[in-house]
Amino acid sequence: MMSRSLLYIGAAYYLVIGVSMLSGPVDWFQGTPGVAETGGYNGHFIIDIAFAFLVSGAAIGAGVWLRQRSLILAGLGWPVLHGAFHVAGLVQHGAVSTLAWWTDAGGV
Repeated sequence: MMSRSLLYIGAAYYLVIGVSMLSGPVDWFQGTPGVAETGGYNGHFIIDIAFAFLVSGAAIGAGVWLRQRSLILAGLGWPVLHGAFHVAGLVQHGAVSTLAWWTDAGGV
């Protein structure tokens, strides 16, 4: 299994993203490289995705804490699928900018 520390870092990262999206959806939309180039602002959609980040982060963190591999795997479902979608988009369309490439390839 992955290092517990790495999983905790990932869980914290997803929780921070989720909280930042919930607490400032407009700021998140405008401040995250490449996001504004994908379409217009949709606060409802951003908050929906924030909940997915929060649930994933909480499930990963709880799974590591409780040593429940199934909970960790369930928590990784969203980030893995979300990341694969973004990588496929990069391969198909390229990145809108170098900074957006780093956001898509590394941040997602």
